[in-house]
Amino acid sequence: MNMLFLIYPVVLTILIFFGASFTGLVKPHKCPDPYAAHDDFFVQSKMIRAGACLFIILHHLVQKISIYGNIDKGPINVFNDVGYLLTAVYFFYSGYGLLTSFYSKEGYLDTFLIKRLPTILLPFWLINIINILINRFVYGQKEGIIEILKDVFGLQLVNGNGWFIIEIAVIYLMFYVIFRLVKNSDAAIILLGIAVLAIIPYAYSLGHDSEGVKSTWFHGEWWFISTTVFVLGIVYARFKKNFDGFIKKYYYPVLITSFVISLITHFTAVMCLRFLGYYHTGMPSATRDGVITLIAQNIDSCVFAFLILVLSMRISLGNRFLRFLSGVSLELFLIHGTLLELVFDKSASPDGVRFLIVYIVSIAATAVIAPVIDFVVKRAITFLKFVTADERNKKKVALGALSVLLVALAVVGGLLYGERFFFAKETYTEEMKVIKKAAVGEEVLFGRFDTNPLIPGAERMTWIVVSKKSGVATLLAKKGIDGYYYNQKHEAVSWKDSDLRAYINSDRYMKIFNSYEKKSTEPDPDGDYFSLLTADEAAAFFGSDKDRELVISDVAKNRGTNMNTMSKIHSWDMKKYHTSWWWLRGDDGVSDFTAPIVTEDGTIELGEKYVNKPAGAIRPVIWVKYGI
Repeated sequence: MNMLFLIYPVVLTILIFFGASFTGLVKPHKCPDPYAAHDDFFVQSKMIRAGACLFIILHHLVQKISIYGNIDKGPINVFNDVGYLLTAVYFFYSGYGLLTSFYSKEGYLDTFLIKRLPTILLPFWLINIINILINRFVYGQKEGIIEILKDVFGLQLVNGNGWFIIEIAVIYLMFYVIFRLVKNSDAAIILLGIAVLAIIPYAYSLGHDSEGVKSTWFHGEWWFISTTVFVLGIVYARFKKNFDGFIKKYYYPVLITSFVISLITHFTAVMCLRFLGYYHTGMPSATRDGVITLIAQNIDSCVFAFLILVLSMRISLGNRFLRFLSGVSLELFLIHGTLLELVFDKSASPDGVRFLIVYIVSIAATAVIAPVIDFVVKRAITFLKFVTADERNKKKVALGALSVLLVALAVVGGLLYGERFFFAKETYTEEMKVIKKAAVGEEVLFGRFDTNPLIPGAERMTWIVVSKKSGVATLLAKKGIDGYYYNQKHEAVSWKDSDLRAYINSDRYMKIFNSYEKKSTEPDPDGDYFSLLTADEAAAFFGSDKDRELVISDVAKNRGTNMNTMSKIHSWDMKKYHTSWWWLRGDDGVSDFTAPIVTEDGTIELGEKYVNKPAGAIRPVIWVKYGI
């Protein structure tokens, strides 16, 4: 039955190549706008992107049914590993289009931001609004105003496909700033290439989002595994005559060679992803594995984009369906990301039928929504042109632009950081609703603590509900958030007299709570707002040693908190889990030279660590009154 899934790539291939013809090398005329329909090359590029979008939908559907390749669904599983190649096509033509337009249109930068940013941001924002409305009024998901604003403007991604819009918008701004400031175009190209490539190590260093949260900017390998191709598009545009002359002279050897190399690079990249990959967080080999996979996939993306370029020089696409999609591929790309979750996951039909439903609903919704989006975008661009057109009012326009920028920065700052200060009550109300409904073992958000050194400010803390009794929830930090001695002096000490007890009840930890959260926290009988689990509590709550293994935050790592290089339990199977040992609370009133801990492997040891052992991970416990 799994072989029936192959109907979809076959049908998509027919839809894309129906009406296609073999031609000589396309010779594009000068074109003022890379999205205009007067140049054969750009018309082709738009159709190629439309075809890529159809296969991106298939890629996401296959990920759904195969759980990202973990379930064998037959030959269709190969489409799990092509998503980054398809987005590489978008990056390539974006890079090519920008530089070609800069060369061919006088004063291109004067209206660049006015044209380009609304073209990508307004569809993104409008489709985010649709997503929010569907979730709210159809599925009953309710969020506060601060969360809604973050969703609408993409500060957190309610639509997973929105990552491309954020990244390409950032690249557009880089292009504009660099080419405005640097008058030598070749020097500007070099600087732009460096700036774009700098995104890769930056995004890689951020790692993945925490479980259970919406996607945030540049977290996840999909943000950077095909970014290099944008630079390839820029290079191709700069040396187009040289490239085209060489390809035209040796077309078939170039085609065959690029095809063979593409097969090799893709096989290599897939093997790297299978056996190395990006999900070994905490292992000693994590950085090595991720970097090797990153290099392999970026090379694969560049080779594939070049192969598509070579093919496009002799194959001319063209049919009504593809022409329609070529004008709305961005909208389809975004809309299917919204509908994939809302349609696919809600349908009880067989997988093959759900594939068809997603395609039909996505294309139909695009046909309805795209004209509305196009109308809004055109009106926005017209308005912006009108505002900036009068030469006599340049100072007023500049001051107005500065004012808009300052307001925008204030809004963004408010959305990112105002939640703690200006929306504290709303945040608190949402937290308490979740805590009240949460069952023991579930995760909740409460308070903020600095866990990521690359992000300014404090991040929301995730806790595990340990118990609920008489309207009070006992919460245990999901991660180790810090590290410290149990006691700095090597002497017999009880928990009550320990330095660790004083440390976690200091101002550093009390700042976790805003003013509303503080009122709902319950101190223990000794008046402490923070404590640790006892050995008995750790044994009772967790079902296994594996469950007790602890991952620590990046800030905790930077502060010197311990991290083992190899788990003694797991070393034999080469998994090499990279976990940390963490302190437990000693018996009340009992002084000792050692303190209980949970080891890297999740076992409980009562006398293994001396109290003055540095850098034990801290996993605090708090009590929150939620009512009954």
